[in-house]
This record gives sequence, C-alpha cells and structure tokens, in this order.
Amino acid sequence: MDPVKYGRSLMECSSFLASSAFADPNFHGRGFSARLSGSTAEFLSIWKLIFIGSNPYFLDDNGDLAMSLRPAIPAWMFEDADDINAADPTFDEDGNYTVKFKLFAHIPVTYHTAAAVDLFDVAPNSYIITLEDGTIVDIDGGVISSDLADKIRRIWGVKSIDAYF
Repeated sequence: MDPVKYGRSLMECSSFLASSAFADPNFHGRGFSARLSGSTAEFLSIWKLIFIGSNPYFLDDNGDLAMSLRPAIPAWMFEDADDINAADPTFDEDGNYTVKFKLFAHIPVTYHTAAAVDLFDVAPNSYIITLEDGTIVDIDGGVISSDLADKIRRIWGVKSIDAYF
C-alpha cells in the first residue's frame, strides 16, 4: 500500500487507527498504540502473583540465574465448591489436587498438592520438567538451576512443568 494513502509509514506499528468519523480531521488515519487500563493491568498483576509468584527469577548465591515458582493460590481453588456454577476440582493419577496454567502462554504448568491448602509464597518440594526431546528432569527442592531456568525463560524445548507441594 502507498504510505501516503495509508497515512503513515508502513513500518509503524499501531493497535488501532483513528477513523474518518473522528471529530478532528488531523487525526484521520493516524495510528495509535493501545495502553492497558488500570483494571486490566491490575488483573494481570494479580494473576501473576497467584500463579507464578512475585519474583520467579533471581540470582543464586553464585550469581547464576535460578527460578522458583512460589504461587499464592488459596485453598478454595482446589476444593469442591458449594456454588453450582463453580468448576469441580481436578486431580492427578495419584489423587492429588491440581491447578493448571500456561507459563509464558506456551508451557503447561501443573501444581499438585495432596491437601486443599493455601499455597501462599510456598516453594514446591519438587519439580518434574519434561523437555520436548522426551527427557524428564526431576528436581528435588524448590529451586530450578541456571541452565534449565534459562530454557524455561526462553521457552526453549520445554514441554511441561509439574510442581509438587
């Protein structure tokens, strides 16, 4: 498309354009970038705290990148709900309660807990990380070390994460 007809450089990224119905003709065809509203930004912040924790990545004692998922999941997210419209709890093959989400919109993460209890800033007891090549990495403790933490951060070859509390 001709940039003059389009009204701006074709390389400019815009979320929306001011239409010819806009009152000021100087803005017709001009591109704008949308911003998060306060309520949307707050919701995303709350979601991150509930499922991931406040600081999933940090530097360990050696100065290397490390990762720990420390959610703030209330017990009611695991339990049977009294509300008929609420979702039923989910369980794994061992009968543990589960809650699932996608990390970075790509990596399925499943939290497993034997009892429906609050998980407020609690690190998992262990992780099982499945890589796309079929490798399964068992981690004892709540911290994922540098190489694997970096793969997760970059979404390189990580198929899923299971965290056990």
